[in-house]
Amino acid sequence: MKKTLKALPLLATAGLVLSSVVPAFAQEGTINVVSREDGSGTRGAFVEIVGVVDENDDDMTTTSAAIQNGTNGVMQTVAGDPNAIGYISLGSLDDTVKAVTVDGAEATPEAINAGEYPIARPFVVAWGEDQSDVSADFLTFIHSQEGQTIVEEEGYIAVDASASAEDEESSEEASSEETTEEASSEETTEEPAEGEESAGAEEAASEEETTEEEASSEETTEEESATEEESTEEESGSVVASLPSYEAAGLEGTIEVVGSTSVTPVMEVLAEEYMALNPDVTINITSNGSSAGIEAATGGAADLGMSSRELTEDEAAALNQANIALDGIAVVVHPESTVEDLSLETIRSIFLGEVTEWEEAAQ
Repeated sequence: MKKTLKALPLLATAGLVLSSVVPAFAQEGTINVVSREDGSGTRGAFVEIVGVVDENDDDMTTTSAAIQNGTNGVMQTVAGDPNAIGYISLGSLDDTVKAVTVDGAEATPEAINAGEYPIARPFVVAWGEDQSDVSADFLTFIHSQEGQTIVEEEGYIAVDASASAEDEESSEEASSEETTEEASSEETTEEPAEGEESAGAEEAASEEETTEEEASSEETTEEESATEEESTEEESGSVVASLPSYEAAGLEGTIEVVGSTSVTPVMEVLAEEYMALNPDVTINITSNGSSAGIEAATGGAADLGMSSRELTEDEAAALNQANIALDGIAVVVHPESTVEDLSLETIRSIFLGEVTEWEEAAQ
């Protein structure tokens, strides 16, 4: 009896030692999928990028998924469930959950900029035709050096608002050049008069040589210029330095901003700084989802609608829009999970409900 009684504390001690060595949350058992609600911009972007859709692009998220109406809800659910997996805005990531790498790429602004991390989307604001002066000025602030510095400080990727307009102009110019080249080509193919064939041939050869030399020189100059630009961008790693500074216009009024729960955190910081520079302006922010924000902007209930997904064709036809940041979507698990990396295809299969056990998914 004495031996037995003495052995019990030893066994208990051994059990404590073993429990400290063996992982408390070994990845075995059923995967508990956590997803955002219908209408969430984060959900819309996630299923589109990852491919959790059918041939008609309809959302095919598994019906067994636990649905959460907001970023915080997803984080709290995953943080409290060792077998859970979900997705959140990269800018909202903290140590209550763990972001897995996707095909070996970390969810970081640097990896997104380099094109390595595949799950990323724009943060968009949209507004109707009758935009107030104060709302337009707030948008100017967001796109300024000061505004985009905040974007980067909050963990997102800065954007250049003028870039898309320049891209459109470049496309139009390229189209015009192609048309001119086609017309020139048609003229060149016309046959010269019989008496002018020899002289024409010599003239054409001379012109071709001159053109080739000029083209070669232009290409060299363009290549050198492009190389210099790329080098500068790589060194800075940001577009912020090239953006204009903001000057307060002394306006007054109220701005209603409605929409995405993912955009809200950075928008709150932007609004706070803008109001500090413009004390006679009040900005009210309602965080209720991307679709609700777009609807509010369309109906005039909001000066700015926030969306964490791109607008649909119908929405874009009814509203003006601008990107205010780029954001990654982090795939998150419990902080003590042994899962470190998942392929994009495995993530797709998990959220489709095709892979349901961690033993199948963990790499």
